Order: sequence, then C-alpha cells, then structure tokens
Amino acid sequence: MNYSSFLKTEMWNLLSNLRADSPAHWGIMSAQHMVEHLQMVFAMSLGFGKIKPFFDEERTRRSYESIIIQKNPLPRNLKFKNGLLAEPLPLEAANLEQAIQNLRAMVDAFFERFEEPNLTTLHPVLGVLNVGDWDIFHTAHVTHHFIQFGLIAE
Repeated sequence: MNYSSFLKTEMWNLLSNLRADSPAHWGIMSAQHMVEHLQMVFAMSLGFGKIKPFFDEERTRRSYESIIIQKNPLPRNLKFKNGLLAEPLPLEAANLEQAIQNLRAMVDAFFERFEEPNLTTLHPVLGVLNVGDWDIFHTAHVTHHFIQFGLIAE
C-alpha cells in the first residue's frame, strides 16, 4: 500500500461522503468530533503540544511492533486511564466543512514538515516515530475512523 497516496488523495475522496449526521458504528464521537480528532493527532505528529509517553518502554515497543511493523488494525473503543480519549473534546470548528478544511491544512503541514527525512517526533503510545512510521500510523488511524463512520467497509 502506498500510504502517502492514501493520505494525500484517497482519504479526501472518502471524506467527501461524511455528513454532519453520519452515525458512528461504535464510540461516542460525532462526525465532526472524529475529523477534529484526526486533526489533533496530525498536529501531535508535528510535535505540537507537550507529549509524554503513556506506557513503559516494553509496552511501547510491543505497541510499535503491533501497529507499525505488523500493521494490525487499531482497537475499537480504546480508553486510556488518563481520560484523554474517554470523552470527545469540545468542538472547535463552526461546522463539519470547516473541520475538514482545518484537517486538510494540518495534513498538508505534516507532509511539508516531514520533507526533512531525519525528523522524528513522539507518539505517546508508539514511541519516537519517523516519517515512514507516522505515514503508516496515520493511514491506520484514518482507516480506523473511516470504518467507524462507514466511509470504508470492514
């Protein structure tokens, strides 16, 4: 799979089918919450915010191997003890269309920033990731949420 191609092109074609009232197959996020959540994770990959590891080194290594090396799908209804994913954050954009525009800007910034081949940033569950790792993760993460909202069939 060409991950960058998915994130640069296919993702947007699929996202065009999302509506503000599109129901989730699981979880508590609305369609706009999901888009804003994706934007937040792309921002995290750029190194925005104070990111700290959630787990010890061994659990981080196992998570990295599962998601990045083995390319296993992300688990559903995941909640961390610190409450980070327990509730959706308040909406920031005026509407879904604005949230999608904001996401597009963040994805563009991701590809621009990671033109630097040796750049790495911290993922709180998977550890320090380079552009290839982030590409795999973001594709898995977007796919996970697109399945959640029926944009991709299981």
